[in-house]
Amino acid sequence: MQIKLVNLSIPSQQVHIEGDSKFTTQELQSFVGKIASICYTSKTYDEFLNEDAQKSIKRANNLLVSGHHSPYDQVFVKLYINNASKITLMAFNGGRFYATEEGSDRYRPMKLSNTEQQDFDTLTQLYLDQINKITPNPSKYVQKRAEKIALENARYCMPTDLQYKDIFYTASLRELNYMYNWAKNFDATKYPQVCNFMQPDLKDFTNFMENYGLVMPGLEDHFDRGFAFFKKQPPRPNEFGYNYCMSYKCSIACAGQMERHRFLNCNYNLPDNTDELEFYMPPMLKDNLKKQAEVDAIYQKYKNRYPQGSLGTMTECGNITDFLRVLYERDCAMAQFEINTVVQNNLKTYIKGLDDANNDAQHIVHYAKINADESEHIKNLRKTQVANKEYIKMLEHYKDKQYCQANGHCKGDGCGWAEGMQFTMRKY
Repeated sequence: MQIKLVNLSIPSQQVHIEGDSKFTTQELQSFVGKIASICYTSKTYDEFLNEDAQKSIKRANNLLVSGHHSPYDQVFVKLYINNASKITLMAFNGGRFYATEEGSDRYRPMKLSNTEQQDFDTLTQLYLDQINKITPNPSKYVQKRAEKIALENARYCMPTDLQYKDIFYTASLRELNYMYNWAKNFDATKYPQVCNFMQPDLKDFTNFMENYGLVMPGLEDHFDRGFAFFKKQPPRPNEFGYNYCMSYKCSIACAGQMERHRFLNCNYNLPDNTDELEFYMPPMLKDNLKKQAEVDAIYQKYKNRYPQGSLGTMTECGNITDFLRVLYERDCAMAQFEINTVVQNNLKTYIKGLDDANNDAQHIVHYAKINADESEHIKNLRKTQVANKEYIKMLEHYKDKQYCQANGHCKGDGCGWAEGMQFTMRKY
């Protein structure tokens, strides 16, 4: 993995980095210490910028000792990354304080070997043929989109250890230092085997941080979160109310999209034994066993390299507002078909979970009434039942239809998908 430091922001200026230029730890601490003075002194902006550097550095060091790390978030670092594995990018995107722009397999050619390219081209044509078969008289819009859909389905069989190019990544100095320590102390036993693909990249990342003087000794995550998106966690039961938690199966490609919703708390796990892997099969092939066999043969060819269509277990936690925000983005006729289907299935799971929770609560409330129990617990249960019924009404509005059409506020010129316009779901 190659990393270029593009830009580093400090309170008084934007510093553009050229060649091998780097900052010293003292310079960065001076910037941070000046910012932090706004919390501890009555100085104005101009006054704290002109503060003596040694005084600012002392304050910055005190922040590290006290655990008050937020002033280090005020320094933004922009990176240009090349040749990183997909798993590495997903690990880096597991935080909350970052922005990333990555080349899409849907629009750009992948970096493939001759054999991989041949398999990819075979799959692309297979899906194009299938789309033409099930849509004999497509609109001009669907004809235009067909190739992109074929490409996004073909990439499912491609391995996750492929090197991705042209990634623009921005994070705060604090976030990068936390990532540095997670990478430096990476313990493979705490992660699924697929994360072994990112170990060479983590080495390159720690070298970059050290070589450019971006490591702040003591600026560490004391909660041992690690790369939490992949870190092994105890299984959590499903729970539904205003807050929810649910587990479901989805591909690596789909998981990479879902984690980009930073307001969600997501964790993703894959089997360590690749013989146990299951793979995503696009529903457009459900009635074509021959083509399914062709796709599966290519999956099996790359299974030890975890194809992007490998199915893992996603555990997603949030609240109903978060859930509706995901629907807004993903329950759309323009979205990738798998994630479109996943959020619709999750919607039905959420509705059923709320209904089941109310039924369970009703048994308790019923017996409490017989026993004249008017405790706070029973009163809260009744309030929860009322709230859950309202949540069910909110969610039912989006069942089996595209979000934008259900709400009537698509901001585009019209996506062109007949299904979206007719309040139904796409077929592929």
